[in-house]
Amino acid sequence: MAGMKGRVKALPGRLRFDLIFPVAFAIAGTCAAATNGVLATAAEILSLSADDAARGIAVSITGIVTVAESNWKGRFFVQDSTGGVFVNNETEPGPVPGDVVQVSGASHIGGYAPDIIRLHWKKFGTAPLPEPRRISVDRLMGGPARWVAAETAAGKPSWLYYFSYVGSRFPPTKTRAGHADEIQYAWEYWGRRTPMSMVSAKDQEVATLMHACWVSFAKTGVPKCGTGAWPAYTPTGDQLMEFGKESGVRTNFRKAQLDAQQASVRPTLALGK
Repeated sequence: MAGMKGRVKALPGRLRFDLIFPVAFAIAGTCAAATNGVLATAAEILSLSADDAARGIAVSITGIVTVAESNWKGRFFVQDSTGGVFVNNETEPGPVPGDVVQVSGASHIGGYAPDIIRLHWKKFGTAPLPEPRRISVDRLMGGPARWVAAETAAGKPSWLYYFSYVGSRFPPTKTRAGHADEIQYAWEYWGRRTPMSMVSAKDQEVATLMHACWVSFAKTGVPKCGTGAWPAYTPTGDQLMEFGKESGVRTNFRKAQLDAQQASVRPTLALGK
C-alpha cells in the first residue's frame, strides 16, 4: 500500500509505516577528509551499505546540532557541510540545537539510515543554524512512492494512497494534513490526547473507512473497503485512493508534477548500482 498525505508512501506486499527525517542542510567550515579509515563526514557515514554500517567503523565528525528534542533522551542530529546524521547518544543532558560539537563513535545500521553509536561528544561553541534546503513534498514523498509502486507493479502489487483529511478538532489555520496524521484513522483509535467529544461524525466516517481498508489488507493482502474497488497501482492506470473530505479513487493524481519530478531527479540517482 502506498500513501501520500501531501505525499505518497509505498507499502509493496505488506503493511508498514515509514518515518523520514528530512535533514538536508548546508553548513560551511565543518567538513574534514577521512583519514586512517575513520569516517569524518556525514556523507561518508550515510553512504555506507547496511553490512558496512553494522561493522562499527570508527567515526569522528564535527558539525552543528540541528535537531535535539527534549523527549529524545540525549539523541540528536549533527550537520556538517555534506549532510546530517543521527547520533544515538544515550546520556543526558545532550547538546542543544546550535551547539557545535565533535562526535566520535562507531557506525551503526540505524533504523532508516546509518547512524552513530558507542560515542562521546564534545562541545566547542555555538553557531547559527544552517539555512534549510527547500525540498518539495512531491520530491520527498510523492514522486518516490509512485515510482516504487510502478516498479513493483509487475511482481508484488502496491496500493497507493493520498491522505488529505484534516480533522475537525484542528483550528481553521490548519489546511493540510501533516506527517503521521493518518495513523489515528488507520487504527480507528483516537488515543488519550483526543477525547471522543472532539471527534466529529466525519472524523469517524473517514476512520471507519480507512481502518476497514487496513484490516482487509492485513487479512487478505488486498484492501477491500468502501463502495468502489481500490485498484493496485500500475503505471498505465496511475490510480490511487484519496482519503479526504470526499474519499475515492483518483486517476492521474498530480501526474504532471510527479512526472516532472521523476524526469528531473531519477537521472541523478545511482539506481541499480
